Amino acid sequence: MDSRGRIGPGTDPAVGLLERLRGSDAAASILPRLPYDFDLGRDWAADDWPLELASGESLTGVASSGGGDAFLLCGGDERRPLIHYDGASGMTVLGRDLAESLELVLGVPCRWDVMWALERGGRDAALAAYEESMADLAADHAEEPEDGIDVVAAYEEAAGELGLRVLPGAELIDRWARSAAVLGPALTLLWVEEPQAPVVVGGRYPRAVGPAGSRV
Repeated sequence: MDSRGRIGPGTDPAVGLLERLRGSDAAASILPRLPYDFDLGRDWAADDWPLELASGESLTGVASSGGGDAFLLCGGDERRPLIHYDGASGMTVLGRDLAESLELVLGVPCRWDVMWALERGGRDAALAAYEESMADLAADHAEEPEDGIDVVAAYEEAAGELGLRVLPGAELIDRWARSAAVLGPALTLLWVEEPQAPVVVGGRYPRAVGPAGSRV
């Protein structure tokens, strides 16, 4: 790690990332301003959403959204998956570890539009939705720079601060689909509210398919 706290080449970006994330002014400023906000200043608590993993592994709150969604790290370990929970859609896996998940949050800020397109029309539709959303965000920023956010510059700034990779949108989307399809069904999230019996929370897993239905 250099004098600015940036990690060097060849280092696993997930290691120590939670501490870097919580100590980063850039991340605290950028992440809540993305289209689907990721607010480090809002703490998740079991009293808000009584959630547990069936495996017994702990859940560590990383961030919340303005709508009350929770971003939860499995086992409190940066090398384990980050999941998103909201009352309407249930659980979605964002990545196999915290680094992969934050790269998605920053690099595909319109990720839910992309996921809906991926579910409906496959990879080509998802990439088209990504390009359209990124173009709309760039136009909004150009029209009202004080209110909008340059999402490309924000990704590069936060990635540099946190030691993350800057990857093309298509690569991030393909990786998300693969990780979610594998990890999502393997993670059982429970709603635990006594005296009722635990209830399994449903999930949404982007389909890992390519053009014409081939697996990616």
